[in-house]
Formats: sequence, structure tokens, C-alpha cells
Amino acid sequence: MHFLLQSLKVKDFDQILRAYKRAEISIGNAIDGGAGSGTTATKILNELSPQDKVFAFEPFNGNHRFFKGLDDRIILHKKALYERETTMNLSIPGVVEENSAWGKRGLTGYSSGGHLSENAPRNEYDMEVSCVAADPFLSNEDRIGFVKLDLQGGELAALRGMKNIMKDSFFAWVEYGPKMSTPDLLKELADQNFLLFDTEYIFRGNPNQTAKEIFEVTREGGALSSGTTVWRGFKKKPWGNYSREIFTYQEQLNLVQTDLFCLNRRFTEEFLQALPNIIQPSI
Repeated sequence: MHFLLQSLKVKDFDQILRAYKRAEISIGNAIDGGAGSGTTATKILNELSPQDKVFAFEPFNGNHRFFKGLDDRIILHKKALYERETTMNLSIPGVVEENSAWGKRGLTGYSSGGHLSENAPRNEYDMEVSCVAADPFLSNEDRIGFVKLDLQGGELAALRGMKNIMKDSFFAWVEYGPKMSTPDLLKELADQNFLLFDTEYIFRGNPNQTAKEIFEVTREGGALSSGTTVWRGFKKKPWGNYSREIFTYQEQLNLVQTDLFCLNRRFTEEFLQALPNIIQPSI
């Protein structure tokens, strides 16, 4: 796992997209997999060229109303990304309640925790959804240069369904958590010719002394849409054995996830052109 973005304190994909834009590198279209309420699609669109689009994939019907009124270059597909076309159960552990902090922000009924499952529906929010592989589904679209995947463990299947798209993407932003992600995810990304960089980490609860010795705490006291209290931080030193250490921190420090910046080796030169804008952003 490359340590560069830890040392640069990169927290979000828009920092990377903006760096490419300042370097006058046109990204092209983008995919927002697990588009939630549309806020991430909007952030992506803000850094693209005026003619480019964001294909937003969001299968949960409780989230679709939030896309009304958004830029018409955000194309909502009410489907889940997967490795093939099929139907599956979308398991929803819960939604934002009206009297919660997120509910008071206008997000009542929203959920960011849905994941695909082969099990039968278990509660009132579970639903059967259509799944598609991005390669055939978007085969008639122009180049897709950026892919963001936040699929609660479904990232591996989605990547297997978009190998052609990924070959031409400059980079991807992929959620990774030791509990939710299969170990094969890192291998799949490497096999698809991507260099991997980790970014800010999210942990449940509050940081103890051990956590503060290993991670630089950047944000405390926040909460996920589920109401779970979290804190965030960057690792202070490079990793040894990433796959082993991250599971240790899951058990000992309640690590939840990070986002991986996945750089297509074919486009390393473009990344190096954009890099100065990440190190020393233009004003």
C-alpha cells in the first residue's frame, strides 16, 4: 500500500479530481456507484468538463427523491452495480429517522448501509433490485475516466463487471473495510493494473491512547447516518503488511473503513502532472 496520500492528508476524491482539472487533464465521464443522496455525484460533476456526465447508480428507492432538481448531467440509474445482469435482495439495516441528527438535515428515509444479498428479505426496508454489469450497460457512452464505488462490500463484484471501463479510467476511488470487503478486492485491483494508495481512516467510538500513537486524529465526534459515533485519522508511519495490520486495527481500534485511491498504471504520467496541485494546491 503506497503511503503518499497519507502524508499529503488527502481526505476525499474531489481533491484528486480538482488537481487533474488544474493540470488541464480532461477526465471524461464518471461513475458514482452507491450514489446515496446525490451529494457525491454533485461533487464529482463540479470537477468535470462542462460536456461530461456522471452515471449515478443507486438501487434503494428511499434515496431516489434526493436526485430531483440536480443537474441534468447527473444520470440516475436505479440499479445496483454487479458482475452480471440479475436481480438480488438489497438488504437495508435501517433508514434515517425523522428526529435524528441526519433527519433534521432533511434526510429522513435515507440509507447508506444497503448491501446486496442472496438471502430473502428480512425487514420492511429490504427490496428486490435490478443489478447490471457496467461494461455492457454503459457500452454506448463516451470514455469514463473516473469511477467511485461505495457499495458496502459489493465493490469486488462491481469491478468484475467493469473491466473494460477500468482499463481506460485514470483512477478510481473505492471503499475498503476489513469487515465488509472480501480479501480478494485488493488482489482484483492489482490484477487490473492499479497502484493502491490509502487515504483517511474511519473508526467507531473515540480514539484511545494507542490509537493516537498510530494515527493522527483529524476529526472527532462525528456520526454516520446510522447514528454511530466515529473519529477519523491518518496513519503516522508507512504500513508493513497491510492486509494483516488492517485486520488488527479492526479488532483493537474499531477500524471501519478507508477509501482507496486506485491509480491506473497506464496513466501514471497524468498523475505526476496533477500531483503538484495536490501537494501545493492553486488558490
